[in-house]
Amino acid sequence: MVISVYVLCDVRDYDKAIKEIARVLKPKGRFIFLIEHPCFSWGAGGWARIPLDSHRTEDWQFYKVDNYFKRRTDECQWGKLPRLLSFYRPLSDYFHSLKKHRFFVADLIEPRPTKNSLRKRPGAWDPENRVPPVLIIDAVKQK
Repeated sequence: MVISVYVLCDVRDYDKAIKEIARVLKPKGRFIFLIEHPCFSWGAGGWARIPLDSHRTEDWQFYKVDNYFKRRTDECQWGKLPRLLSFYRPLSDYFHSLKKHRFFVADLIEPRPTKNSLRKRPGAWDPENRVPPVLIIDAVKQK
């Protein structure tokens, strides 16, 4: 089994990475990975807000997606960690690479906050309850 969390979206040559994972996995081996959701990533769009400068989730009208198919490289930084490159690509790129390297997609999960999280901190978790920020794919290597 290979588990990857926020790696493929930060790898320039994701196809080569998937090929190598396929090489080392035995048939029926699982490759589970989590990536930033390509449909709702910060590179593909953002919340339409009224007023425009509002940070209140109640003022977030809808999530606007544009240039979804435009592949690009972005520089990002999480807190005080070093800057890194992130590579935006549509979901079909990952799917086609998995298929090419003989993986079967057994499951696709778009996680949502738990009811308990929503009850305790509704404002903090409301955006993730409306559009999924991440995507988890469970792929099985075929013979």
